[in-house]
Amino acid sequence: MLKIAVITGGHPFDLPSFHQLFRKMEGVDAYIQHLDDFGTSPDEIRDSYDAVVFYTMEQSVAYEDTWFKRDPRPAIERLFERGQGVVALHHSFFALPDWPFWDEVIGLQNRQSDPDAGFEFHFDVEQHVDVLDPAHPILTGIESFETVDEGYHMPDEDAQGHLLLKVDHPKTMRPTAWTREVKNSRVFCFQLGHDSNGWNHPSFEAILRQGIFWVANS
Repeated sequence: MLKIAVITGGHPFDLPSFHQLFRKMEGVDAYIQHLDDFGTSPDEIRDSYDAVVFYTMEQSVAYEDTWFKRDPRPAIERLFERGQGVVALHHSFFALPDWPFWDEVIGLQNRQSDPDAGFEFHFDVEQHVDVLDPAHPILTGIESFETVDEGYHMPDEDAQGHLLLKVDHPKTMRPTAWTREVKNSRVFCFQLGHDSNGWNHPSFEAILRQGIFWVANS
């Protein structure tokens, strides 16, 4: 049984359905928590997680200007020093936009969710998702599939990493899932996952679960 932390905050979401996604995930014991709770947990608690899934879109963690009790960035960096697995899910791509280290984690040249810079988001986009590397463990048993999910359209979408999934649609970025290695950690970046439309898709559930196991090296 993998013990994982799932980090939220900075963006509204369907809490019951999100919890249900992880409750039914076989072999995974998930602890869903806000980024501030994660950052203020004792080291031994954070060190006990096999993997951490980021689903936060916090824009600032300057606790002098917010209610955050502690800047969580040192706790995040510690994950990568220790080699714990990391999954970056959906809107976590745009978390902490002024932190260069998170740029490195995600592997996108431009993470600014600024409409003036050409960023667009579109709800309920019907997408055909193509599998690019069916031999990768994250994609075991996965074939190309249709889904409905939020799309991110970005002026610069050159994802740096090993590309696993892509979508060709004018309302969403082409790279959909990719892997990276950052310091001592495996990272899986997965653009899908806005709401229950995507979460309940069997391919999404399988990819997310297998991604968690892959980053945990299990």
